[in-house]
Amino acid sequence: MTRKSKYSLLSFILLATITIVFMAIYNVSGAVTEQDNIYIKKILEEAGYDPQDIQNTENFDEQIQTILAIQNAAFHTTPEVELITLDTPREPENLYIATAAYCGDRARFIDKALRWAGFESRFVSIYENEPNHSFFSTMLAKADGKRGMSHALVEVKTAKGWMMVDTRKFWISLTKSGDVINLKELRRHKRGVFKWSDLSKEDKYWLLDRDYYVFYGLYSRHGRFYAPYTKYIPDVNWPEFLYYNASTLLD
Repeated sequence: MTRKSKYSLLSFILLATITIVFMAIYNVSGAVTEQDNIYIKKILEEAGYDPQDIQNTENFDEQIQTILAIQNAAFHTTPEVELITLDTPREPENLYIATAAYCGDRARFIDKALRWAGFESRFVSIYENEPNHSFFSTMLAKADGKRGMSHALVEVKTAKGWMMVDTRKFWISLTKSGDVINLKELRRHKRGVFKWSDLSKEDKYWLLDRDYYVFYGLYSRHGRFYAPYTKYIPDVNWPEFLYYNASTLLD
């Protein structure tokens, strides 16, 4: 091996090591902890559900009822809209203590509660694709009510495929005909093409009718939702981010 080849190999190993260490430090785990178990059950119980009944049975109709129960419990424990303080945890325990939450806060609980119940689920963020703004300016923009708007929700895998569970509206992407629609499929179609099931008490969140970017496993652009709370380094679940964003490119 030549000196140049050795130098290239060492450079590659060093870069790979730095990348792995970075991703290990700045990774938001989706694992459900024992502490999560306690507070998921508390939230369900106080919303009027028996935790023993909240499980994935593989029967589609029963799955829908379980998913709706988890969504309802999230809204029951935090009926008001207000962001859990930045630079602090936002796990099921924190949602239980709070009386208000934002979409990302509820999405974290719903995602973990679905996993706890035996479902495959994924956290997803959307960012409005604004006219006259580049992708990077949109991603770096701070939401101010006029631009930089974003939304967090959850997709859950049912017997009929991936379905959206919203975090600002009592809405799931179940059609009147009993089909489930995933986020990227919704984005490909014109507004109003789908007729939603009456099981959704409200219409979907307004941003879902706009043009937007989709990112699985991305919790924030700013890095202040999850430890180590490093400003400007995004909060990401790297395995989920890499796997689902890559696997849905051809959707």
